[in-house]
Amino acid sequence: MFAQRSKIIKLTLSTLFLLASFNATSAGFNKIFSVSDGFTYNNQPAVSISFGEKETEYCTLTLFKKDIYPGFTGKSFSKNNHNIDIDCSLNGAYFVRSSKHQTGLKITINQIDDKKQQADISIKLKLIDPSKNDLARLETKPLLIKGEFYKQLVAGVQK
Repeated sequence: MFAQRSKIIKLTLSTLFLLASFNATSAGFNKIFSVSDGFTYNNQPAVSISFGEKETEYCTLTLFKKDIYPGFTGKSFSKNNHNIDIDCSLNGAYFVRSSKHQTGLKITINQIDDKKQQADISIKLKLIDPSKNDLARLETKPLLIKGEFYKQLVAGVQK
């Protein structure tokens, strides 16, 4: 009985540690650091957006250029969608999607406004640090991509 109770306590403590590793709703996790294009991802023209709170706490999202349009929603659970990708550097650890763990990503392009030269993107993710099995959860307030970053985002996009 004592051995069984000990296993339950250890499991509960490890689960609590896993869930406590990094959770954020982006009060300040929506600064755009860079938008890069002019490369391919899975043989398709692509764009990467680096965003975060500061340059040591950030995520990089990669998606196909053909998916840059208002209303686009991309989802990936346990790395089942290879059209989008994201990784994050948080609290000194590297977090990724994984086919071996319950990870997920949902990106929604809420708006693209050529007149304002602004895009509005929402991201919700659950990633893992495979070296420690720590989870990171993040839900951004809308990322506003403006000015030169906007131009790089939409460059070459068919309208």
